[in-house]
Amino acid sequence: MQADGLDLPPGRYPLSALRTTRRNARLLDLLESWEVPYDTVIDLSGRPVPACQVRPTDEVSARGPATSATVGVPCRVGVAPAFITAGHLVPGGNVQVDVHATGPGGPKWVTGTVVDWQDPLGAGPSGGYDYAVVVLDDPGDTVASVTHAGVTPAPQPPYVTTEVAVFGGPSSTQAGTVNGALNQLGDAQRQWLNVWQFGPSGRLQRGDSGSLAMVTAGPHQGSMLGHFVGGAGTTPRFFDHQYIQDLDSCLTHGVQIQVTL
Repeated sequence: MQADGLDLPPGRYPLSALRTTRRNARLLDLLESWEVPYDTVIDLSGRPVPACQVRPTDEVSARGPATSATVGVPCRVGVAPAFITAGHLVPGGNVQVDVHATGPGGPKWVTGTVVDWQDPLGAGPSGGYDYAVVVLDDPGDTVASVTHAGVTPAPQPPYVTTEVAVFGGPSSTQAGTVNGALNQLGDAQRQWLNVWQFGPSGRLQRGDSGSLAMVTAGPHQGSMLGHFVGGAGTTPRFFDHQYIQDLDSCLTHGVQIQVTL
């Protein structure tokens, strides 16, 4: 069994020691499913693990407020592979998340660490941004790049609807439009600053949070618009009102570290 991701060097460890690390929930669940004695010794090897690639539509999960989200916006922090997803996935910064990498070298679960984060939960009428910048823990892994024409600029009057595509995880790619101007939208729990309203309704669902949205027509075709953060008026599965966090505003007024798209 390999030691990677456990913050332990290769060696022999009692099962009890591995349980106390709590670094890799899936591995610990596997060990416990074997129903071996508590004092069983596990031999952790340090063999190299093949690098793999994370795709923007892959699942990211954490032991936080949301069960899972979608990877979303590929980026780099310095030279490290990273991505921007929904902040409400996790309870705060500096926590580890699991990413189901399905690109070359996968499918495989890899880990990442949240290095910058905001969630408007509890922000009240002033609202806030909803994002998490996640850096992959293994520098050998990568996040698949997306061909784009930069970040969609802030809207200017006259405001017109814009055709976009949202690259959802559970919901796959959804084509639609966003309203022409940014708004503060949400509910009693969260007020999202500078979001677009995406339609038609009922296209996106829980688990799609973080999904990349791109402009598909007009003068800003191919630009990155933002990432899906949630909605309101839910049916049993989908959102009636769907909100996309504006990337330009988020990078300018929200994200506190330097990222490269």
